[in-house]
Amino acid sequence: MRGEAATGGHYARLLASSASGVAQGVGSIVRERKRLLWDNLPSGHRVRWLAELLAQARALSLASSYTNAWGDSPRFIDPAQPIESAARVYLSPIPIAAWVTSSATLRRMVEAYGVDGVILHSDRSCKPYSLGQLDERERLSSSTRGCCLAARSGSQ
Repeated sequence: MRGEAATGGHYARLLASSASGVAQGVGSIVRERKRLLWDNLPSGHRVRWLAELLAQARALSLASSYTNAWGDSPRFIDPAQPIESAARVYLSPIPIAAWVTSSATLRRMVEAYGVDGVILHSDRSCKPYSLGQLDERERLSSSTRGCCLAARSGSQ
């Protein structure tokens, strides 16, 4: 529903609600201790379990490279060139882009969101997205502000 008026309206209301919560100091985690970036697809069958686990640790997963990969695509769209634009959009996400691009995106997100760590989730449903995560852990460790990193198997 990208580009639909109803979708734009929904996200405008969501943004206003989030801004209001920030202004009032209301968040989803009480006394948040850690801010995390999630790399890859979420574990759809274990979302509640993961949310409760992170909440117990007072950790907040506040951004995802996967949703960022798709949300970053409007910059590739030129209405005068719809076919070429579609090709650019579908060739741009992290799983398809070069490792240099994905590393730069993750580093940019770590800095922009001030995260304390990155969860590199190896997801079995999108194997290309999981390729190179161990190498990515090394690149992030050596190029960020000392962020704590974890690599977990998606088989749990």
